[in-house]
Parts: sequence; C-alpha cells; structure tokens
Amino acid sequence: TKSKEGIRIFIEKNIPMAAGLGGGSSNAANTLINLNKLWGLKLNEKKLIAIAAKIGSDVPFFIRGESALVEGMGDKIKPLRKSISMNVVLVNPGIKVSTTKAYGWFDKSKEKVEKKEEPKPEVKVEEKKEQLKPVVKEKVMLGEIPAEKEVKVCMEFKENESMLIITDKNKLKIGNALLEEAEKTAGFIDYLGKTPNDWPDKLRSRYDTEKRFNGEDQPIVGATLFAATVYCHWLTELNRVLSVQKGKPEQKRTFRLPTEQEWEWAASSGNRKYPWGDKPEPDKTRANFGEEVGHTTPVGSYPEGATPDGLMDMAGNVWEWMENLYGQKDFPDARALRGGSWNNEADNLPCSARNRNNPNNNWNNNGFRVVCVQS
Repeated sequence: TKSKEGIRIFIEKNIPMAAGLGGGSSNAANTLINLNKLWGLKLNEKKLIAIAAKIGSDVPFFIRGESALVEGMGDKIKPLRKSISMNVVLVNPGIKVSTTKAYGWFDKSKEKVEKKEEPKPEVKVEEKKEQLKPVVKEKVMLGEIPAEKEVKVCMEFKENESMLIITDKNKLKIGNALLEEAEKTAGFIDYLGKTPNDWPDKLRSRYDTEKRFNGEDQPIVGATLFAATVYCHWLTELNRVLSVQKGKPEQKRTFRLPTEQEWEWAASSGNRKYPWGDKPEPDKTRANFGEEVGHTTPVGSYPEGATPDGLMDMAGNVWEWMENLYGQKDFPDARALRGGSWNNEADNLPCSARNRNNPNNNWNNNGFRVVCVQS
C-alpha cells in the first residue's frame, strides 16, 4: 500500500493459540480491515484478500466474514448461502497442534484413502530410489557460494549491498534480465512488479528485525520463493561482474534453487534415511527440530547431523525452497520444500519427507539453499 503510517496494536486474546480455531488468522484479518478504514486506503475486498494470502493461507477467509468453502491455497473462497443451524460444543484440552503438522496428517490420511480406491496407487518419493541417480550433464555444487563478503551480506537481505541487483551501474541490464526470468514463472511478475525501486521492500525478509532469527550465521527465513529466486539471479550476476573486475575470464556459473531430485541425492546418496545415515534416530545433537531451541540456529551447529560429504543442516533448521512445483493437482501453484525445520517434529526429517507452500508465503521456518551449476 506504500503507506508511511505507523500504529501500535494491543490484542486481548480469548481464543487459545494453536487451538485450530483461527484465532491468530482472524486477528490478522481484522487488523487489515481496520487499518484500511483508519488510514483511508480504500482497498477493495479483492486487494485485501491478496494481502491476506501473503500472511497466511486461512487469513483471506476471515476477510469475508461468512460461511464459505475455501479451496486452493486459501485464496479461492466460495460463500455458502444456505444457513446451517446447529449446536456446537468446543473443548480445549490445552494441547497445542501445529498447523503444518495437522495438514501433514490430513495429506497422509488422504493418500491412504486414494490407495484403497486406486488399483495402482501413486508411488511416494521414498519408494522410487531407482530414479534418484545423478545426471552429470553439468557440474552441480549444492550449497557452494563465492567467498566474497558481499555475498554473505546479500544472503541476509539486510544491507544496501543486498540490493546490488538494482543499484549498481549495470542496473538496467540486470533489471531487464531479471524481468525476463520472472516471466517464465507463474505469478512472479505480479509479485515483483516492473518498478525496480519497489523491489527492495518486496525482497527483504519480514523477520529482519526479529532478533531470534538474526544471529551470526543463522539462515535467512521469511523469504518467499520469488525472493530466493531473485537472490540466485543476483548472485549469478555478481559472480560474473566480480570475475571481470579482477581481470579473470568471465565465469560461466549459474546459481539457482535445487530440484527435489538434486536435493534428495545430496542428502541421502539414494540410500540413507537421514543425512547422517539410517540410524540413530534424530536427537538434539543432530538437528534443530521440534521447537527444542525455539528458533533457527547458526549453520553448522550440528556437525553430528552432517552428510558424509559435509553438507550441514539437510535435516531441520529451515524448510528449503525447491525449484520445482509440488506436483499435486489440488495445489497446482504450490512449490515443494525439503528438510524439515526448527518447529516441526522428527517425522519431517527423513531425506524423503516433502512439504509444500504458496510461493508468496514468507514464514519463519522457510529458507533456501543455493545450487551452483558450472558449465
């Protein structure tokens, strides 16, 4: 909205947190509605729903404020005109349930039903190990980045250097190249817009000011898939420019997000349940998970959980965006994520575990890992 106004909000919560009743989501929706009125922004319902979808999948539902059937990633809302009269008793046993975990259970139950109905059930990723063979058409290095200081600053999306893609002397060339890349991905242009001066605010993590996610060497969180893709594009251009400035031949390196096949092969070599092996089971010495710490930890804090090749944090800490779609007809725009996170349980840590998310979402347990392709 580009509004420069500020406001302090105090909420008296009567709905318990993590109770599955939409307490936090309805708080967010009401905040959007009332700020729209308070500041005279005159945003229509469609625009409010678009903003709400970036906050959480169920927030758009509360913008409408009526009984509805919600589909897609929460952005497809169909009002239910027929009124339903019933008595409801709500009992809260005081047990918090993670939304991600609840939907994960739902997906698993749905898969079981589909298996009973279909004579040839869809094979899960972990059952198709024969497909996880490395294809050496190009040299791929998972997690490798140049050692220049500017790159580390850029990874954090904090300083002006992180926006070199739109502020250095090659601004127009880099900007045009980025827009060309964006046109290849559904929703990317709509997210980015065509005004480079607006890009920095869109690409920064919304957790930049939250101390528990901004310690030394902690991974970036709160970056959308689009922001992660822009970073990879920026890193490719930076690598090229720096090599030329140092009088070296122009380096033909491309940085991008990994595909699920690349990521799983790097994590498991096709034959390990966890990055470190089939056993032991995950514990607090091998990964950051289950809200044991309460936030992300510096990369490399769990050497016992590394792969034999030395890749760190392939299990836990942050879910990592993948280049490919999740590939389920009910969620056509969802992107895949791998690795589990600091606030998910151990059943998300096997190398075959998958997750999905709307590419616009910027949650505090989503991050990314970079692949370097050298031709």
